Amino acid sequence: MKEAVCCCMDDGQLTLKATDPYGLLRRAEPSRMRRVNRRTDTHGPALSAESPRKPDLRSGRRRARFSRVLSSLAPLVGVALALFTAEPAQAQSSDSTLRALAVEASTDGMNFNPVGIWPEFSASQSSYDTVVSTSHTHVRVTPTANQGGATLQVGKGTSPSSLTPVASGAAGAAIALVDGANRIRVLVTAEDRGGQSYWVTVTRGGRVNPAPPRNVQLVAGDGKLTLAWAAPAHWGSFPARGYEVDWYAGASPPSAASDWNRATPTPSPLAATATSYDFTGTYGDHTVANGTAYQLQIRTISTDPGDSTDHLVSAWVVKAGTPAAVRVRIRDDDDDDDNDGVRGADEEPSSCTLVAPYWSGPTGGFTVTPSPGRTSVSVTCGARTTEYAAEDGLVTRLL
Repeated sequence: MKEAVCCCMDDGQLTLKATDPYGLLRRAEPSRMRRVNRRTDTHGPALSAESPRKPDLRSGRRRARFSRVLSSLAPLVGVALALFTAEPAQAQSSDSTLRALAVEASTDGMNFNPVGIWPEFSASQSSYDTVVSTSHTHVRVTPTANQGGATLQVGKGTSPSSLTPVASGAAGAAIALVDGANRIRVLVTAEDRGGQSYWVTVTRGGRVNPAPPRNVQLVAGDGKLTLAWAAPAHWGSFPARGYEVDWYAGASPPSAASDWNRATPTPSPLAATATSYDFTGTYGDHTVANGTAYQLQIRTISTDPGDSTDHLVSAWVVKAGTPAAVRVRIRDDDDDDDNDGVRGADEEPSSCTLVAPYWSGPTGGFTVTPSPGRTSVSVTCGARTTEYAAEDGLVTRLL
């Protein structure tokens, strides 16, 4: 311990004591000793040393108290800094639309099969209808949200308490049906809590015909007509059975329905998965011929699963066409087609060649077999271009 000097009188003797609790003085270092003053009191002359100035303990306590306050505020300051430096939150989506909506029906509440809804689904269309037979006891709905953050609820009735949450793209719980109309609600709630409802009215025991096939097209070929289509928007009250195709030879449809002839097999129609049919060959005593105008009509058919003789059919879609071979003329690159030594634009080919086309969907092609003495050449005709170039210098042109 470092010492300071103080003095006292004891029996008339001057005694020096060293006590330096604050380390302000140094023993054996006179230059640092405080100046000794002489004073006189009732006991006689005495020596005294100036008392060392103690440190300001109140300032130390204030510093300690301030340090504790800063320590207690540190977590709050950290949170404030984190909030200040954090990236701004992204705006919540207001999208409350569906991307898809599907309905399934069941006769036992466990095994479900798809049923069509109409009109065809569109995000901007909020009301739909479908019909099931009396043998169906339950339906379930599968909604798919257009925006991933939206929530979905499905139920029978209008009250929100009657709705059950369902994941996007997943089938909801089975909903029991009663005879007649059953109105099912699909509530879509966006991230910003805005929402809208889609409605599906399921009529149990009603009879609704299927919709006709869509996008029906007729393509003419050599000795045939190819009918192509897309599936209908819905199959009506009964499950899909397939398609029926009729034909009639004439430039316009017949006036009497009985004049139509069945082209597809009877009593079994084309499969429900079919998307095209080739009208070619012989039907009864008639053979499809080039240059003859024909009328073709197609419709969808659905059948009651409980009664195979009970059918529902759509309206007919009628298309007209005439089978024909493709005529191609071939000329040399020197414009002297008949080799008579005369060149020029007035030259015509010495012969025309008939070729059989083939088609695949909206595009197709044909193989050219030139007249005798000519080299063979292949030509594709997916587009309606009138002239094609070949590798050997020959040019083919559609007539």
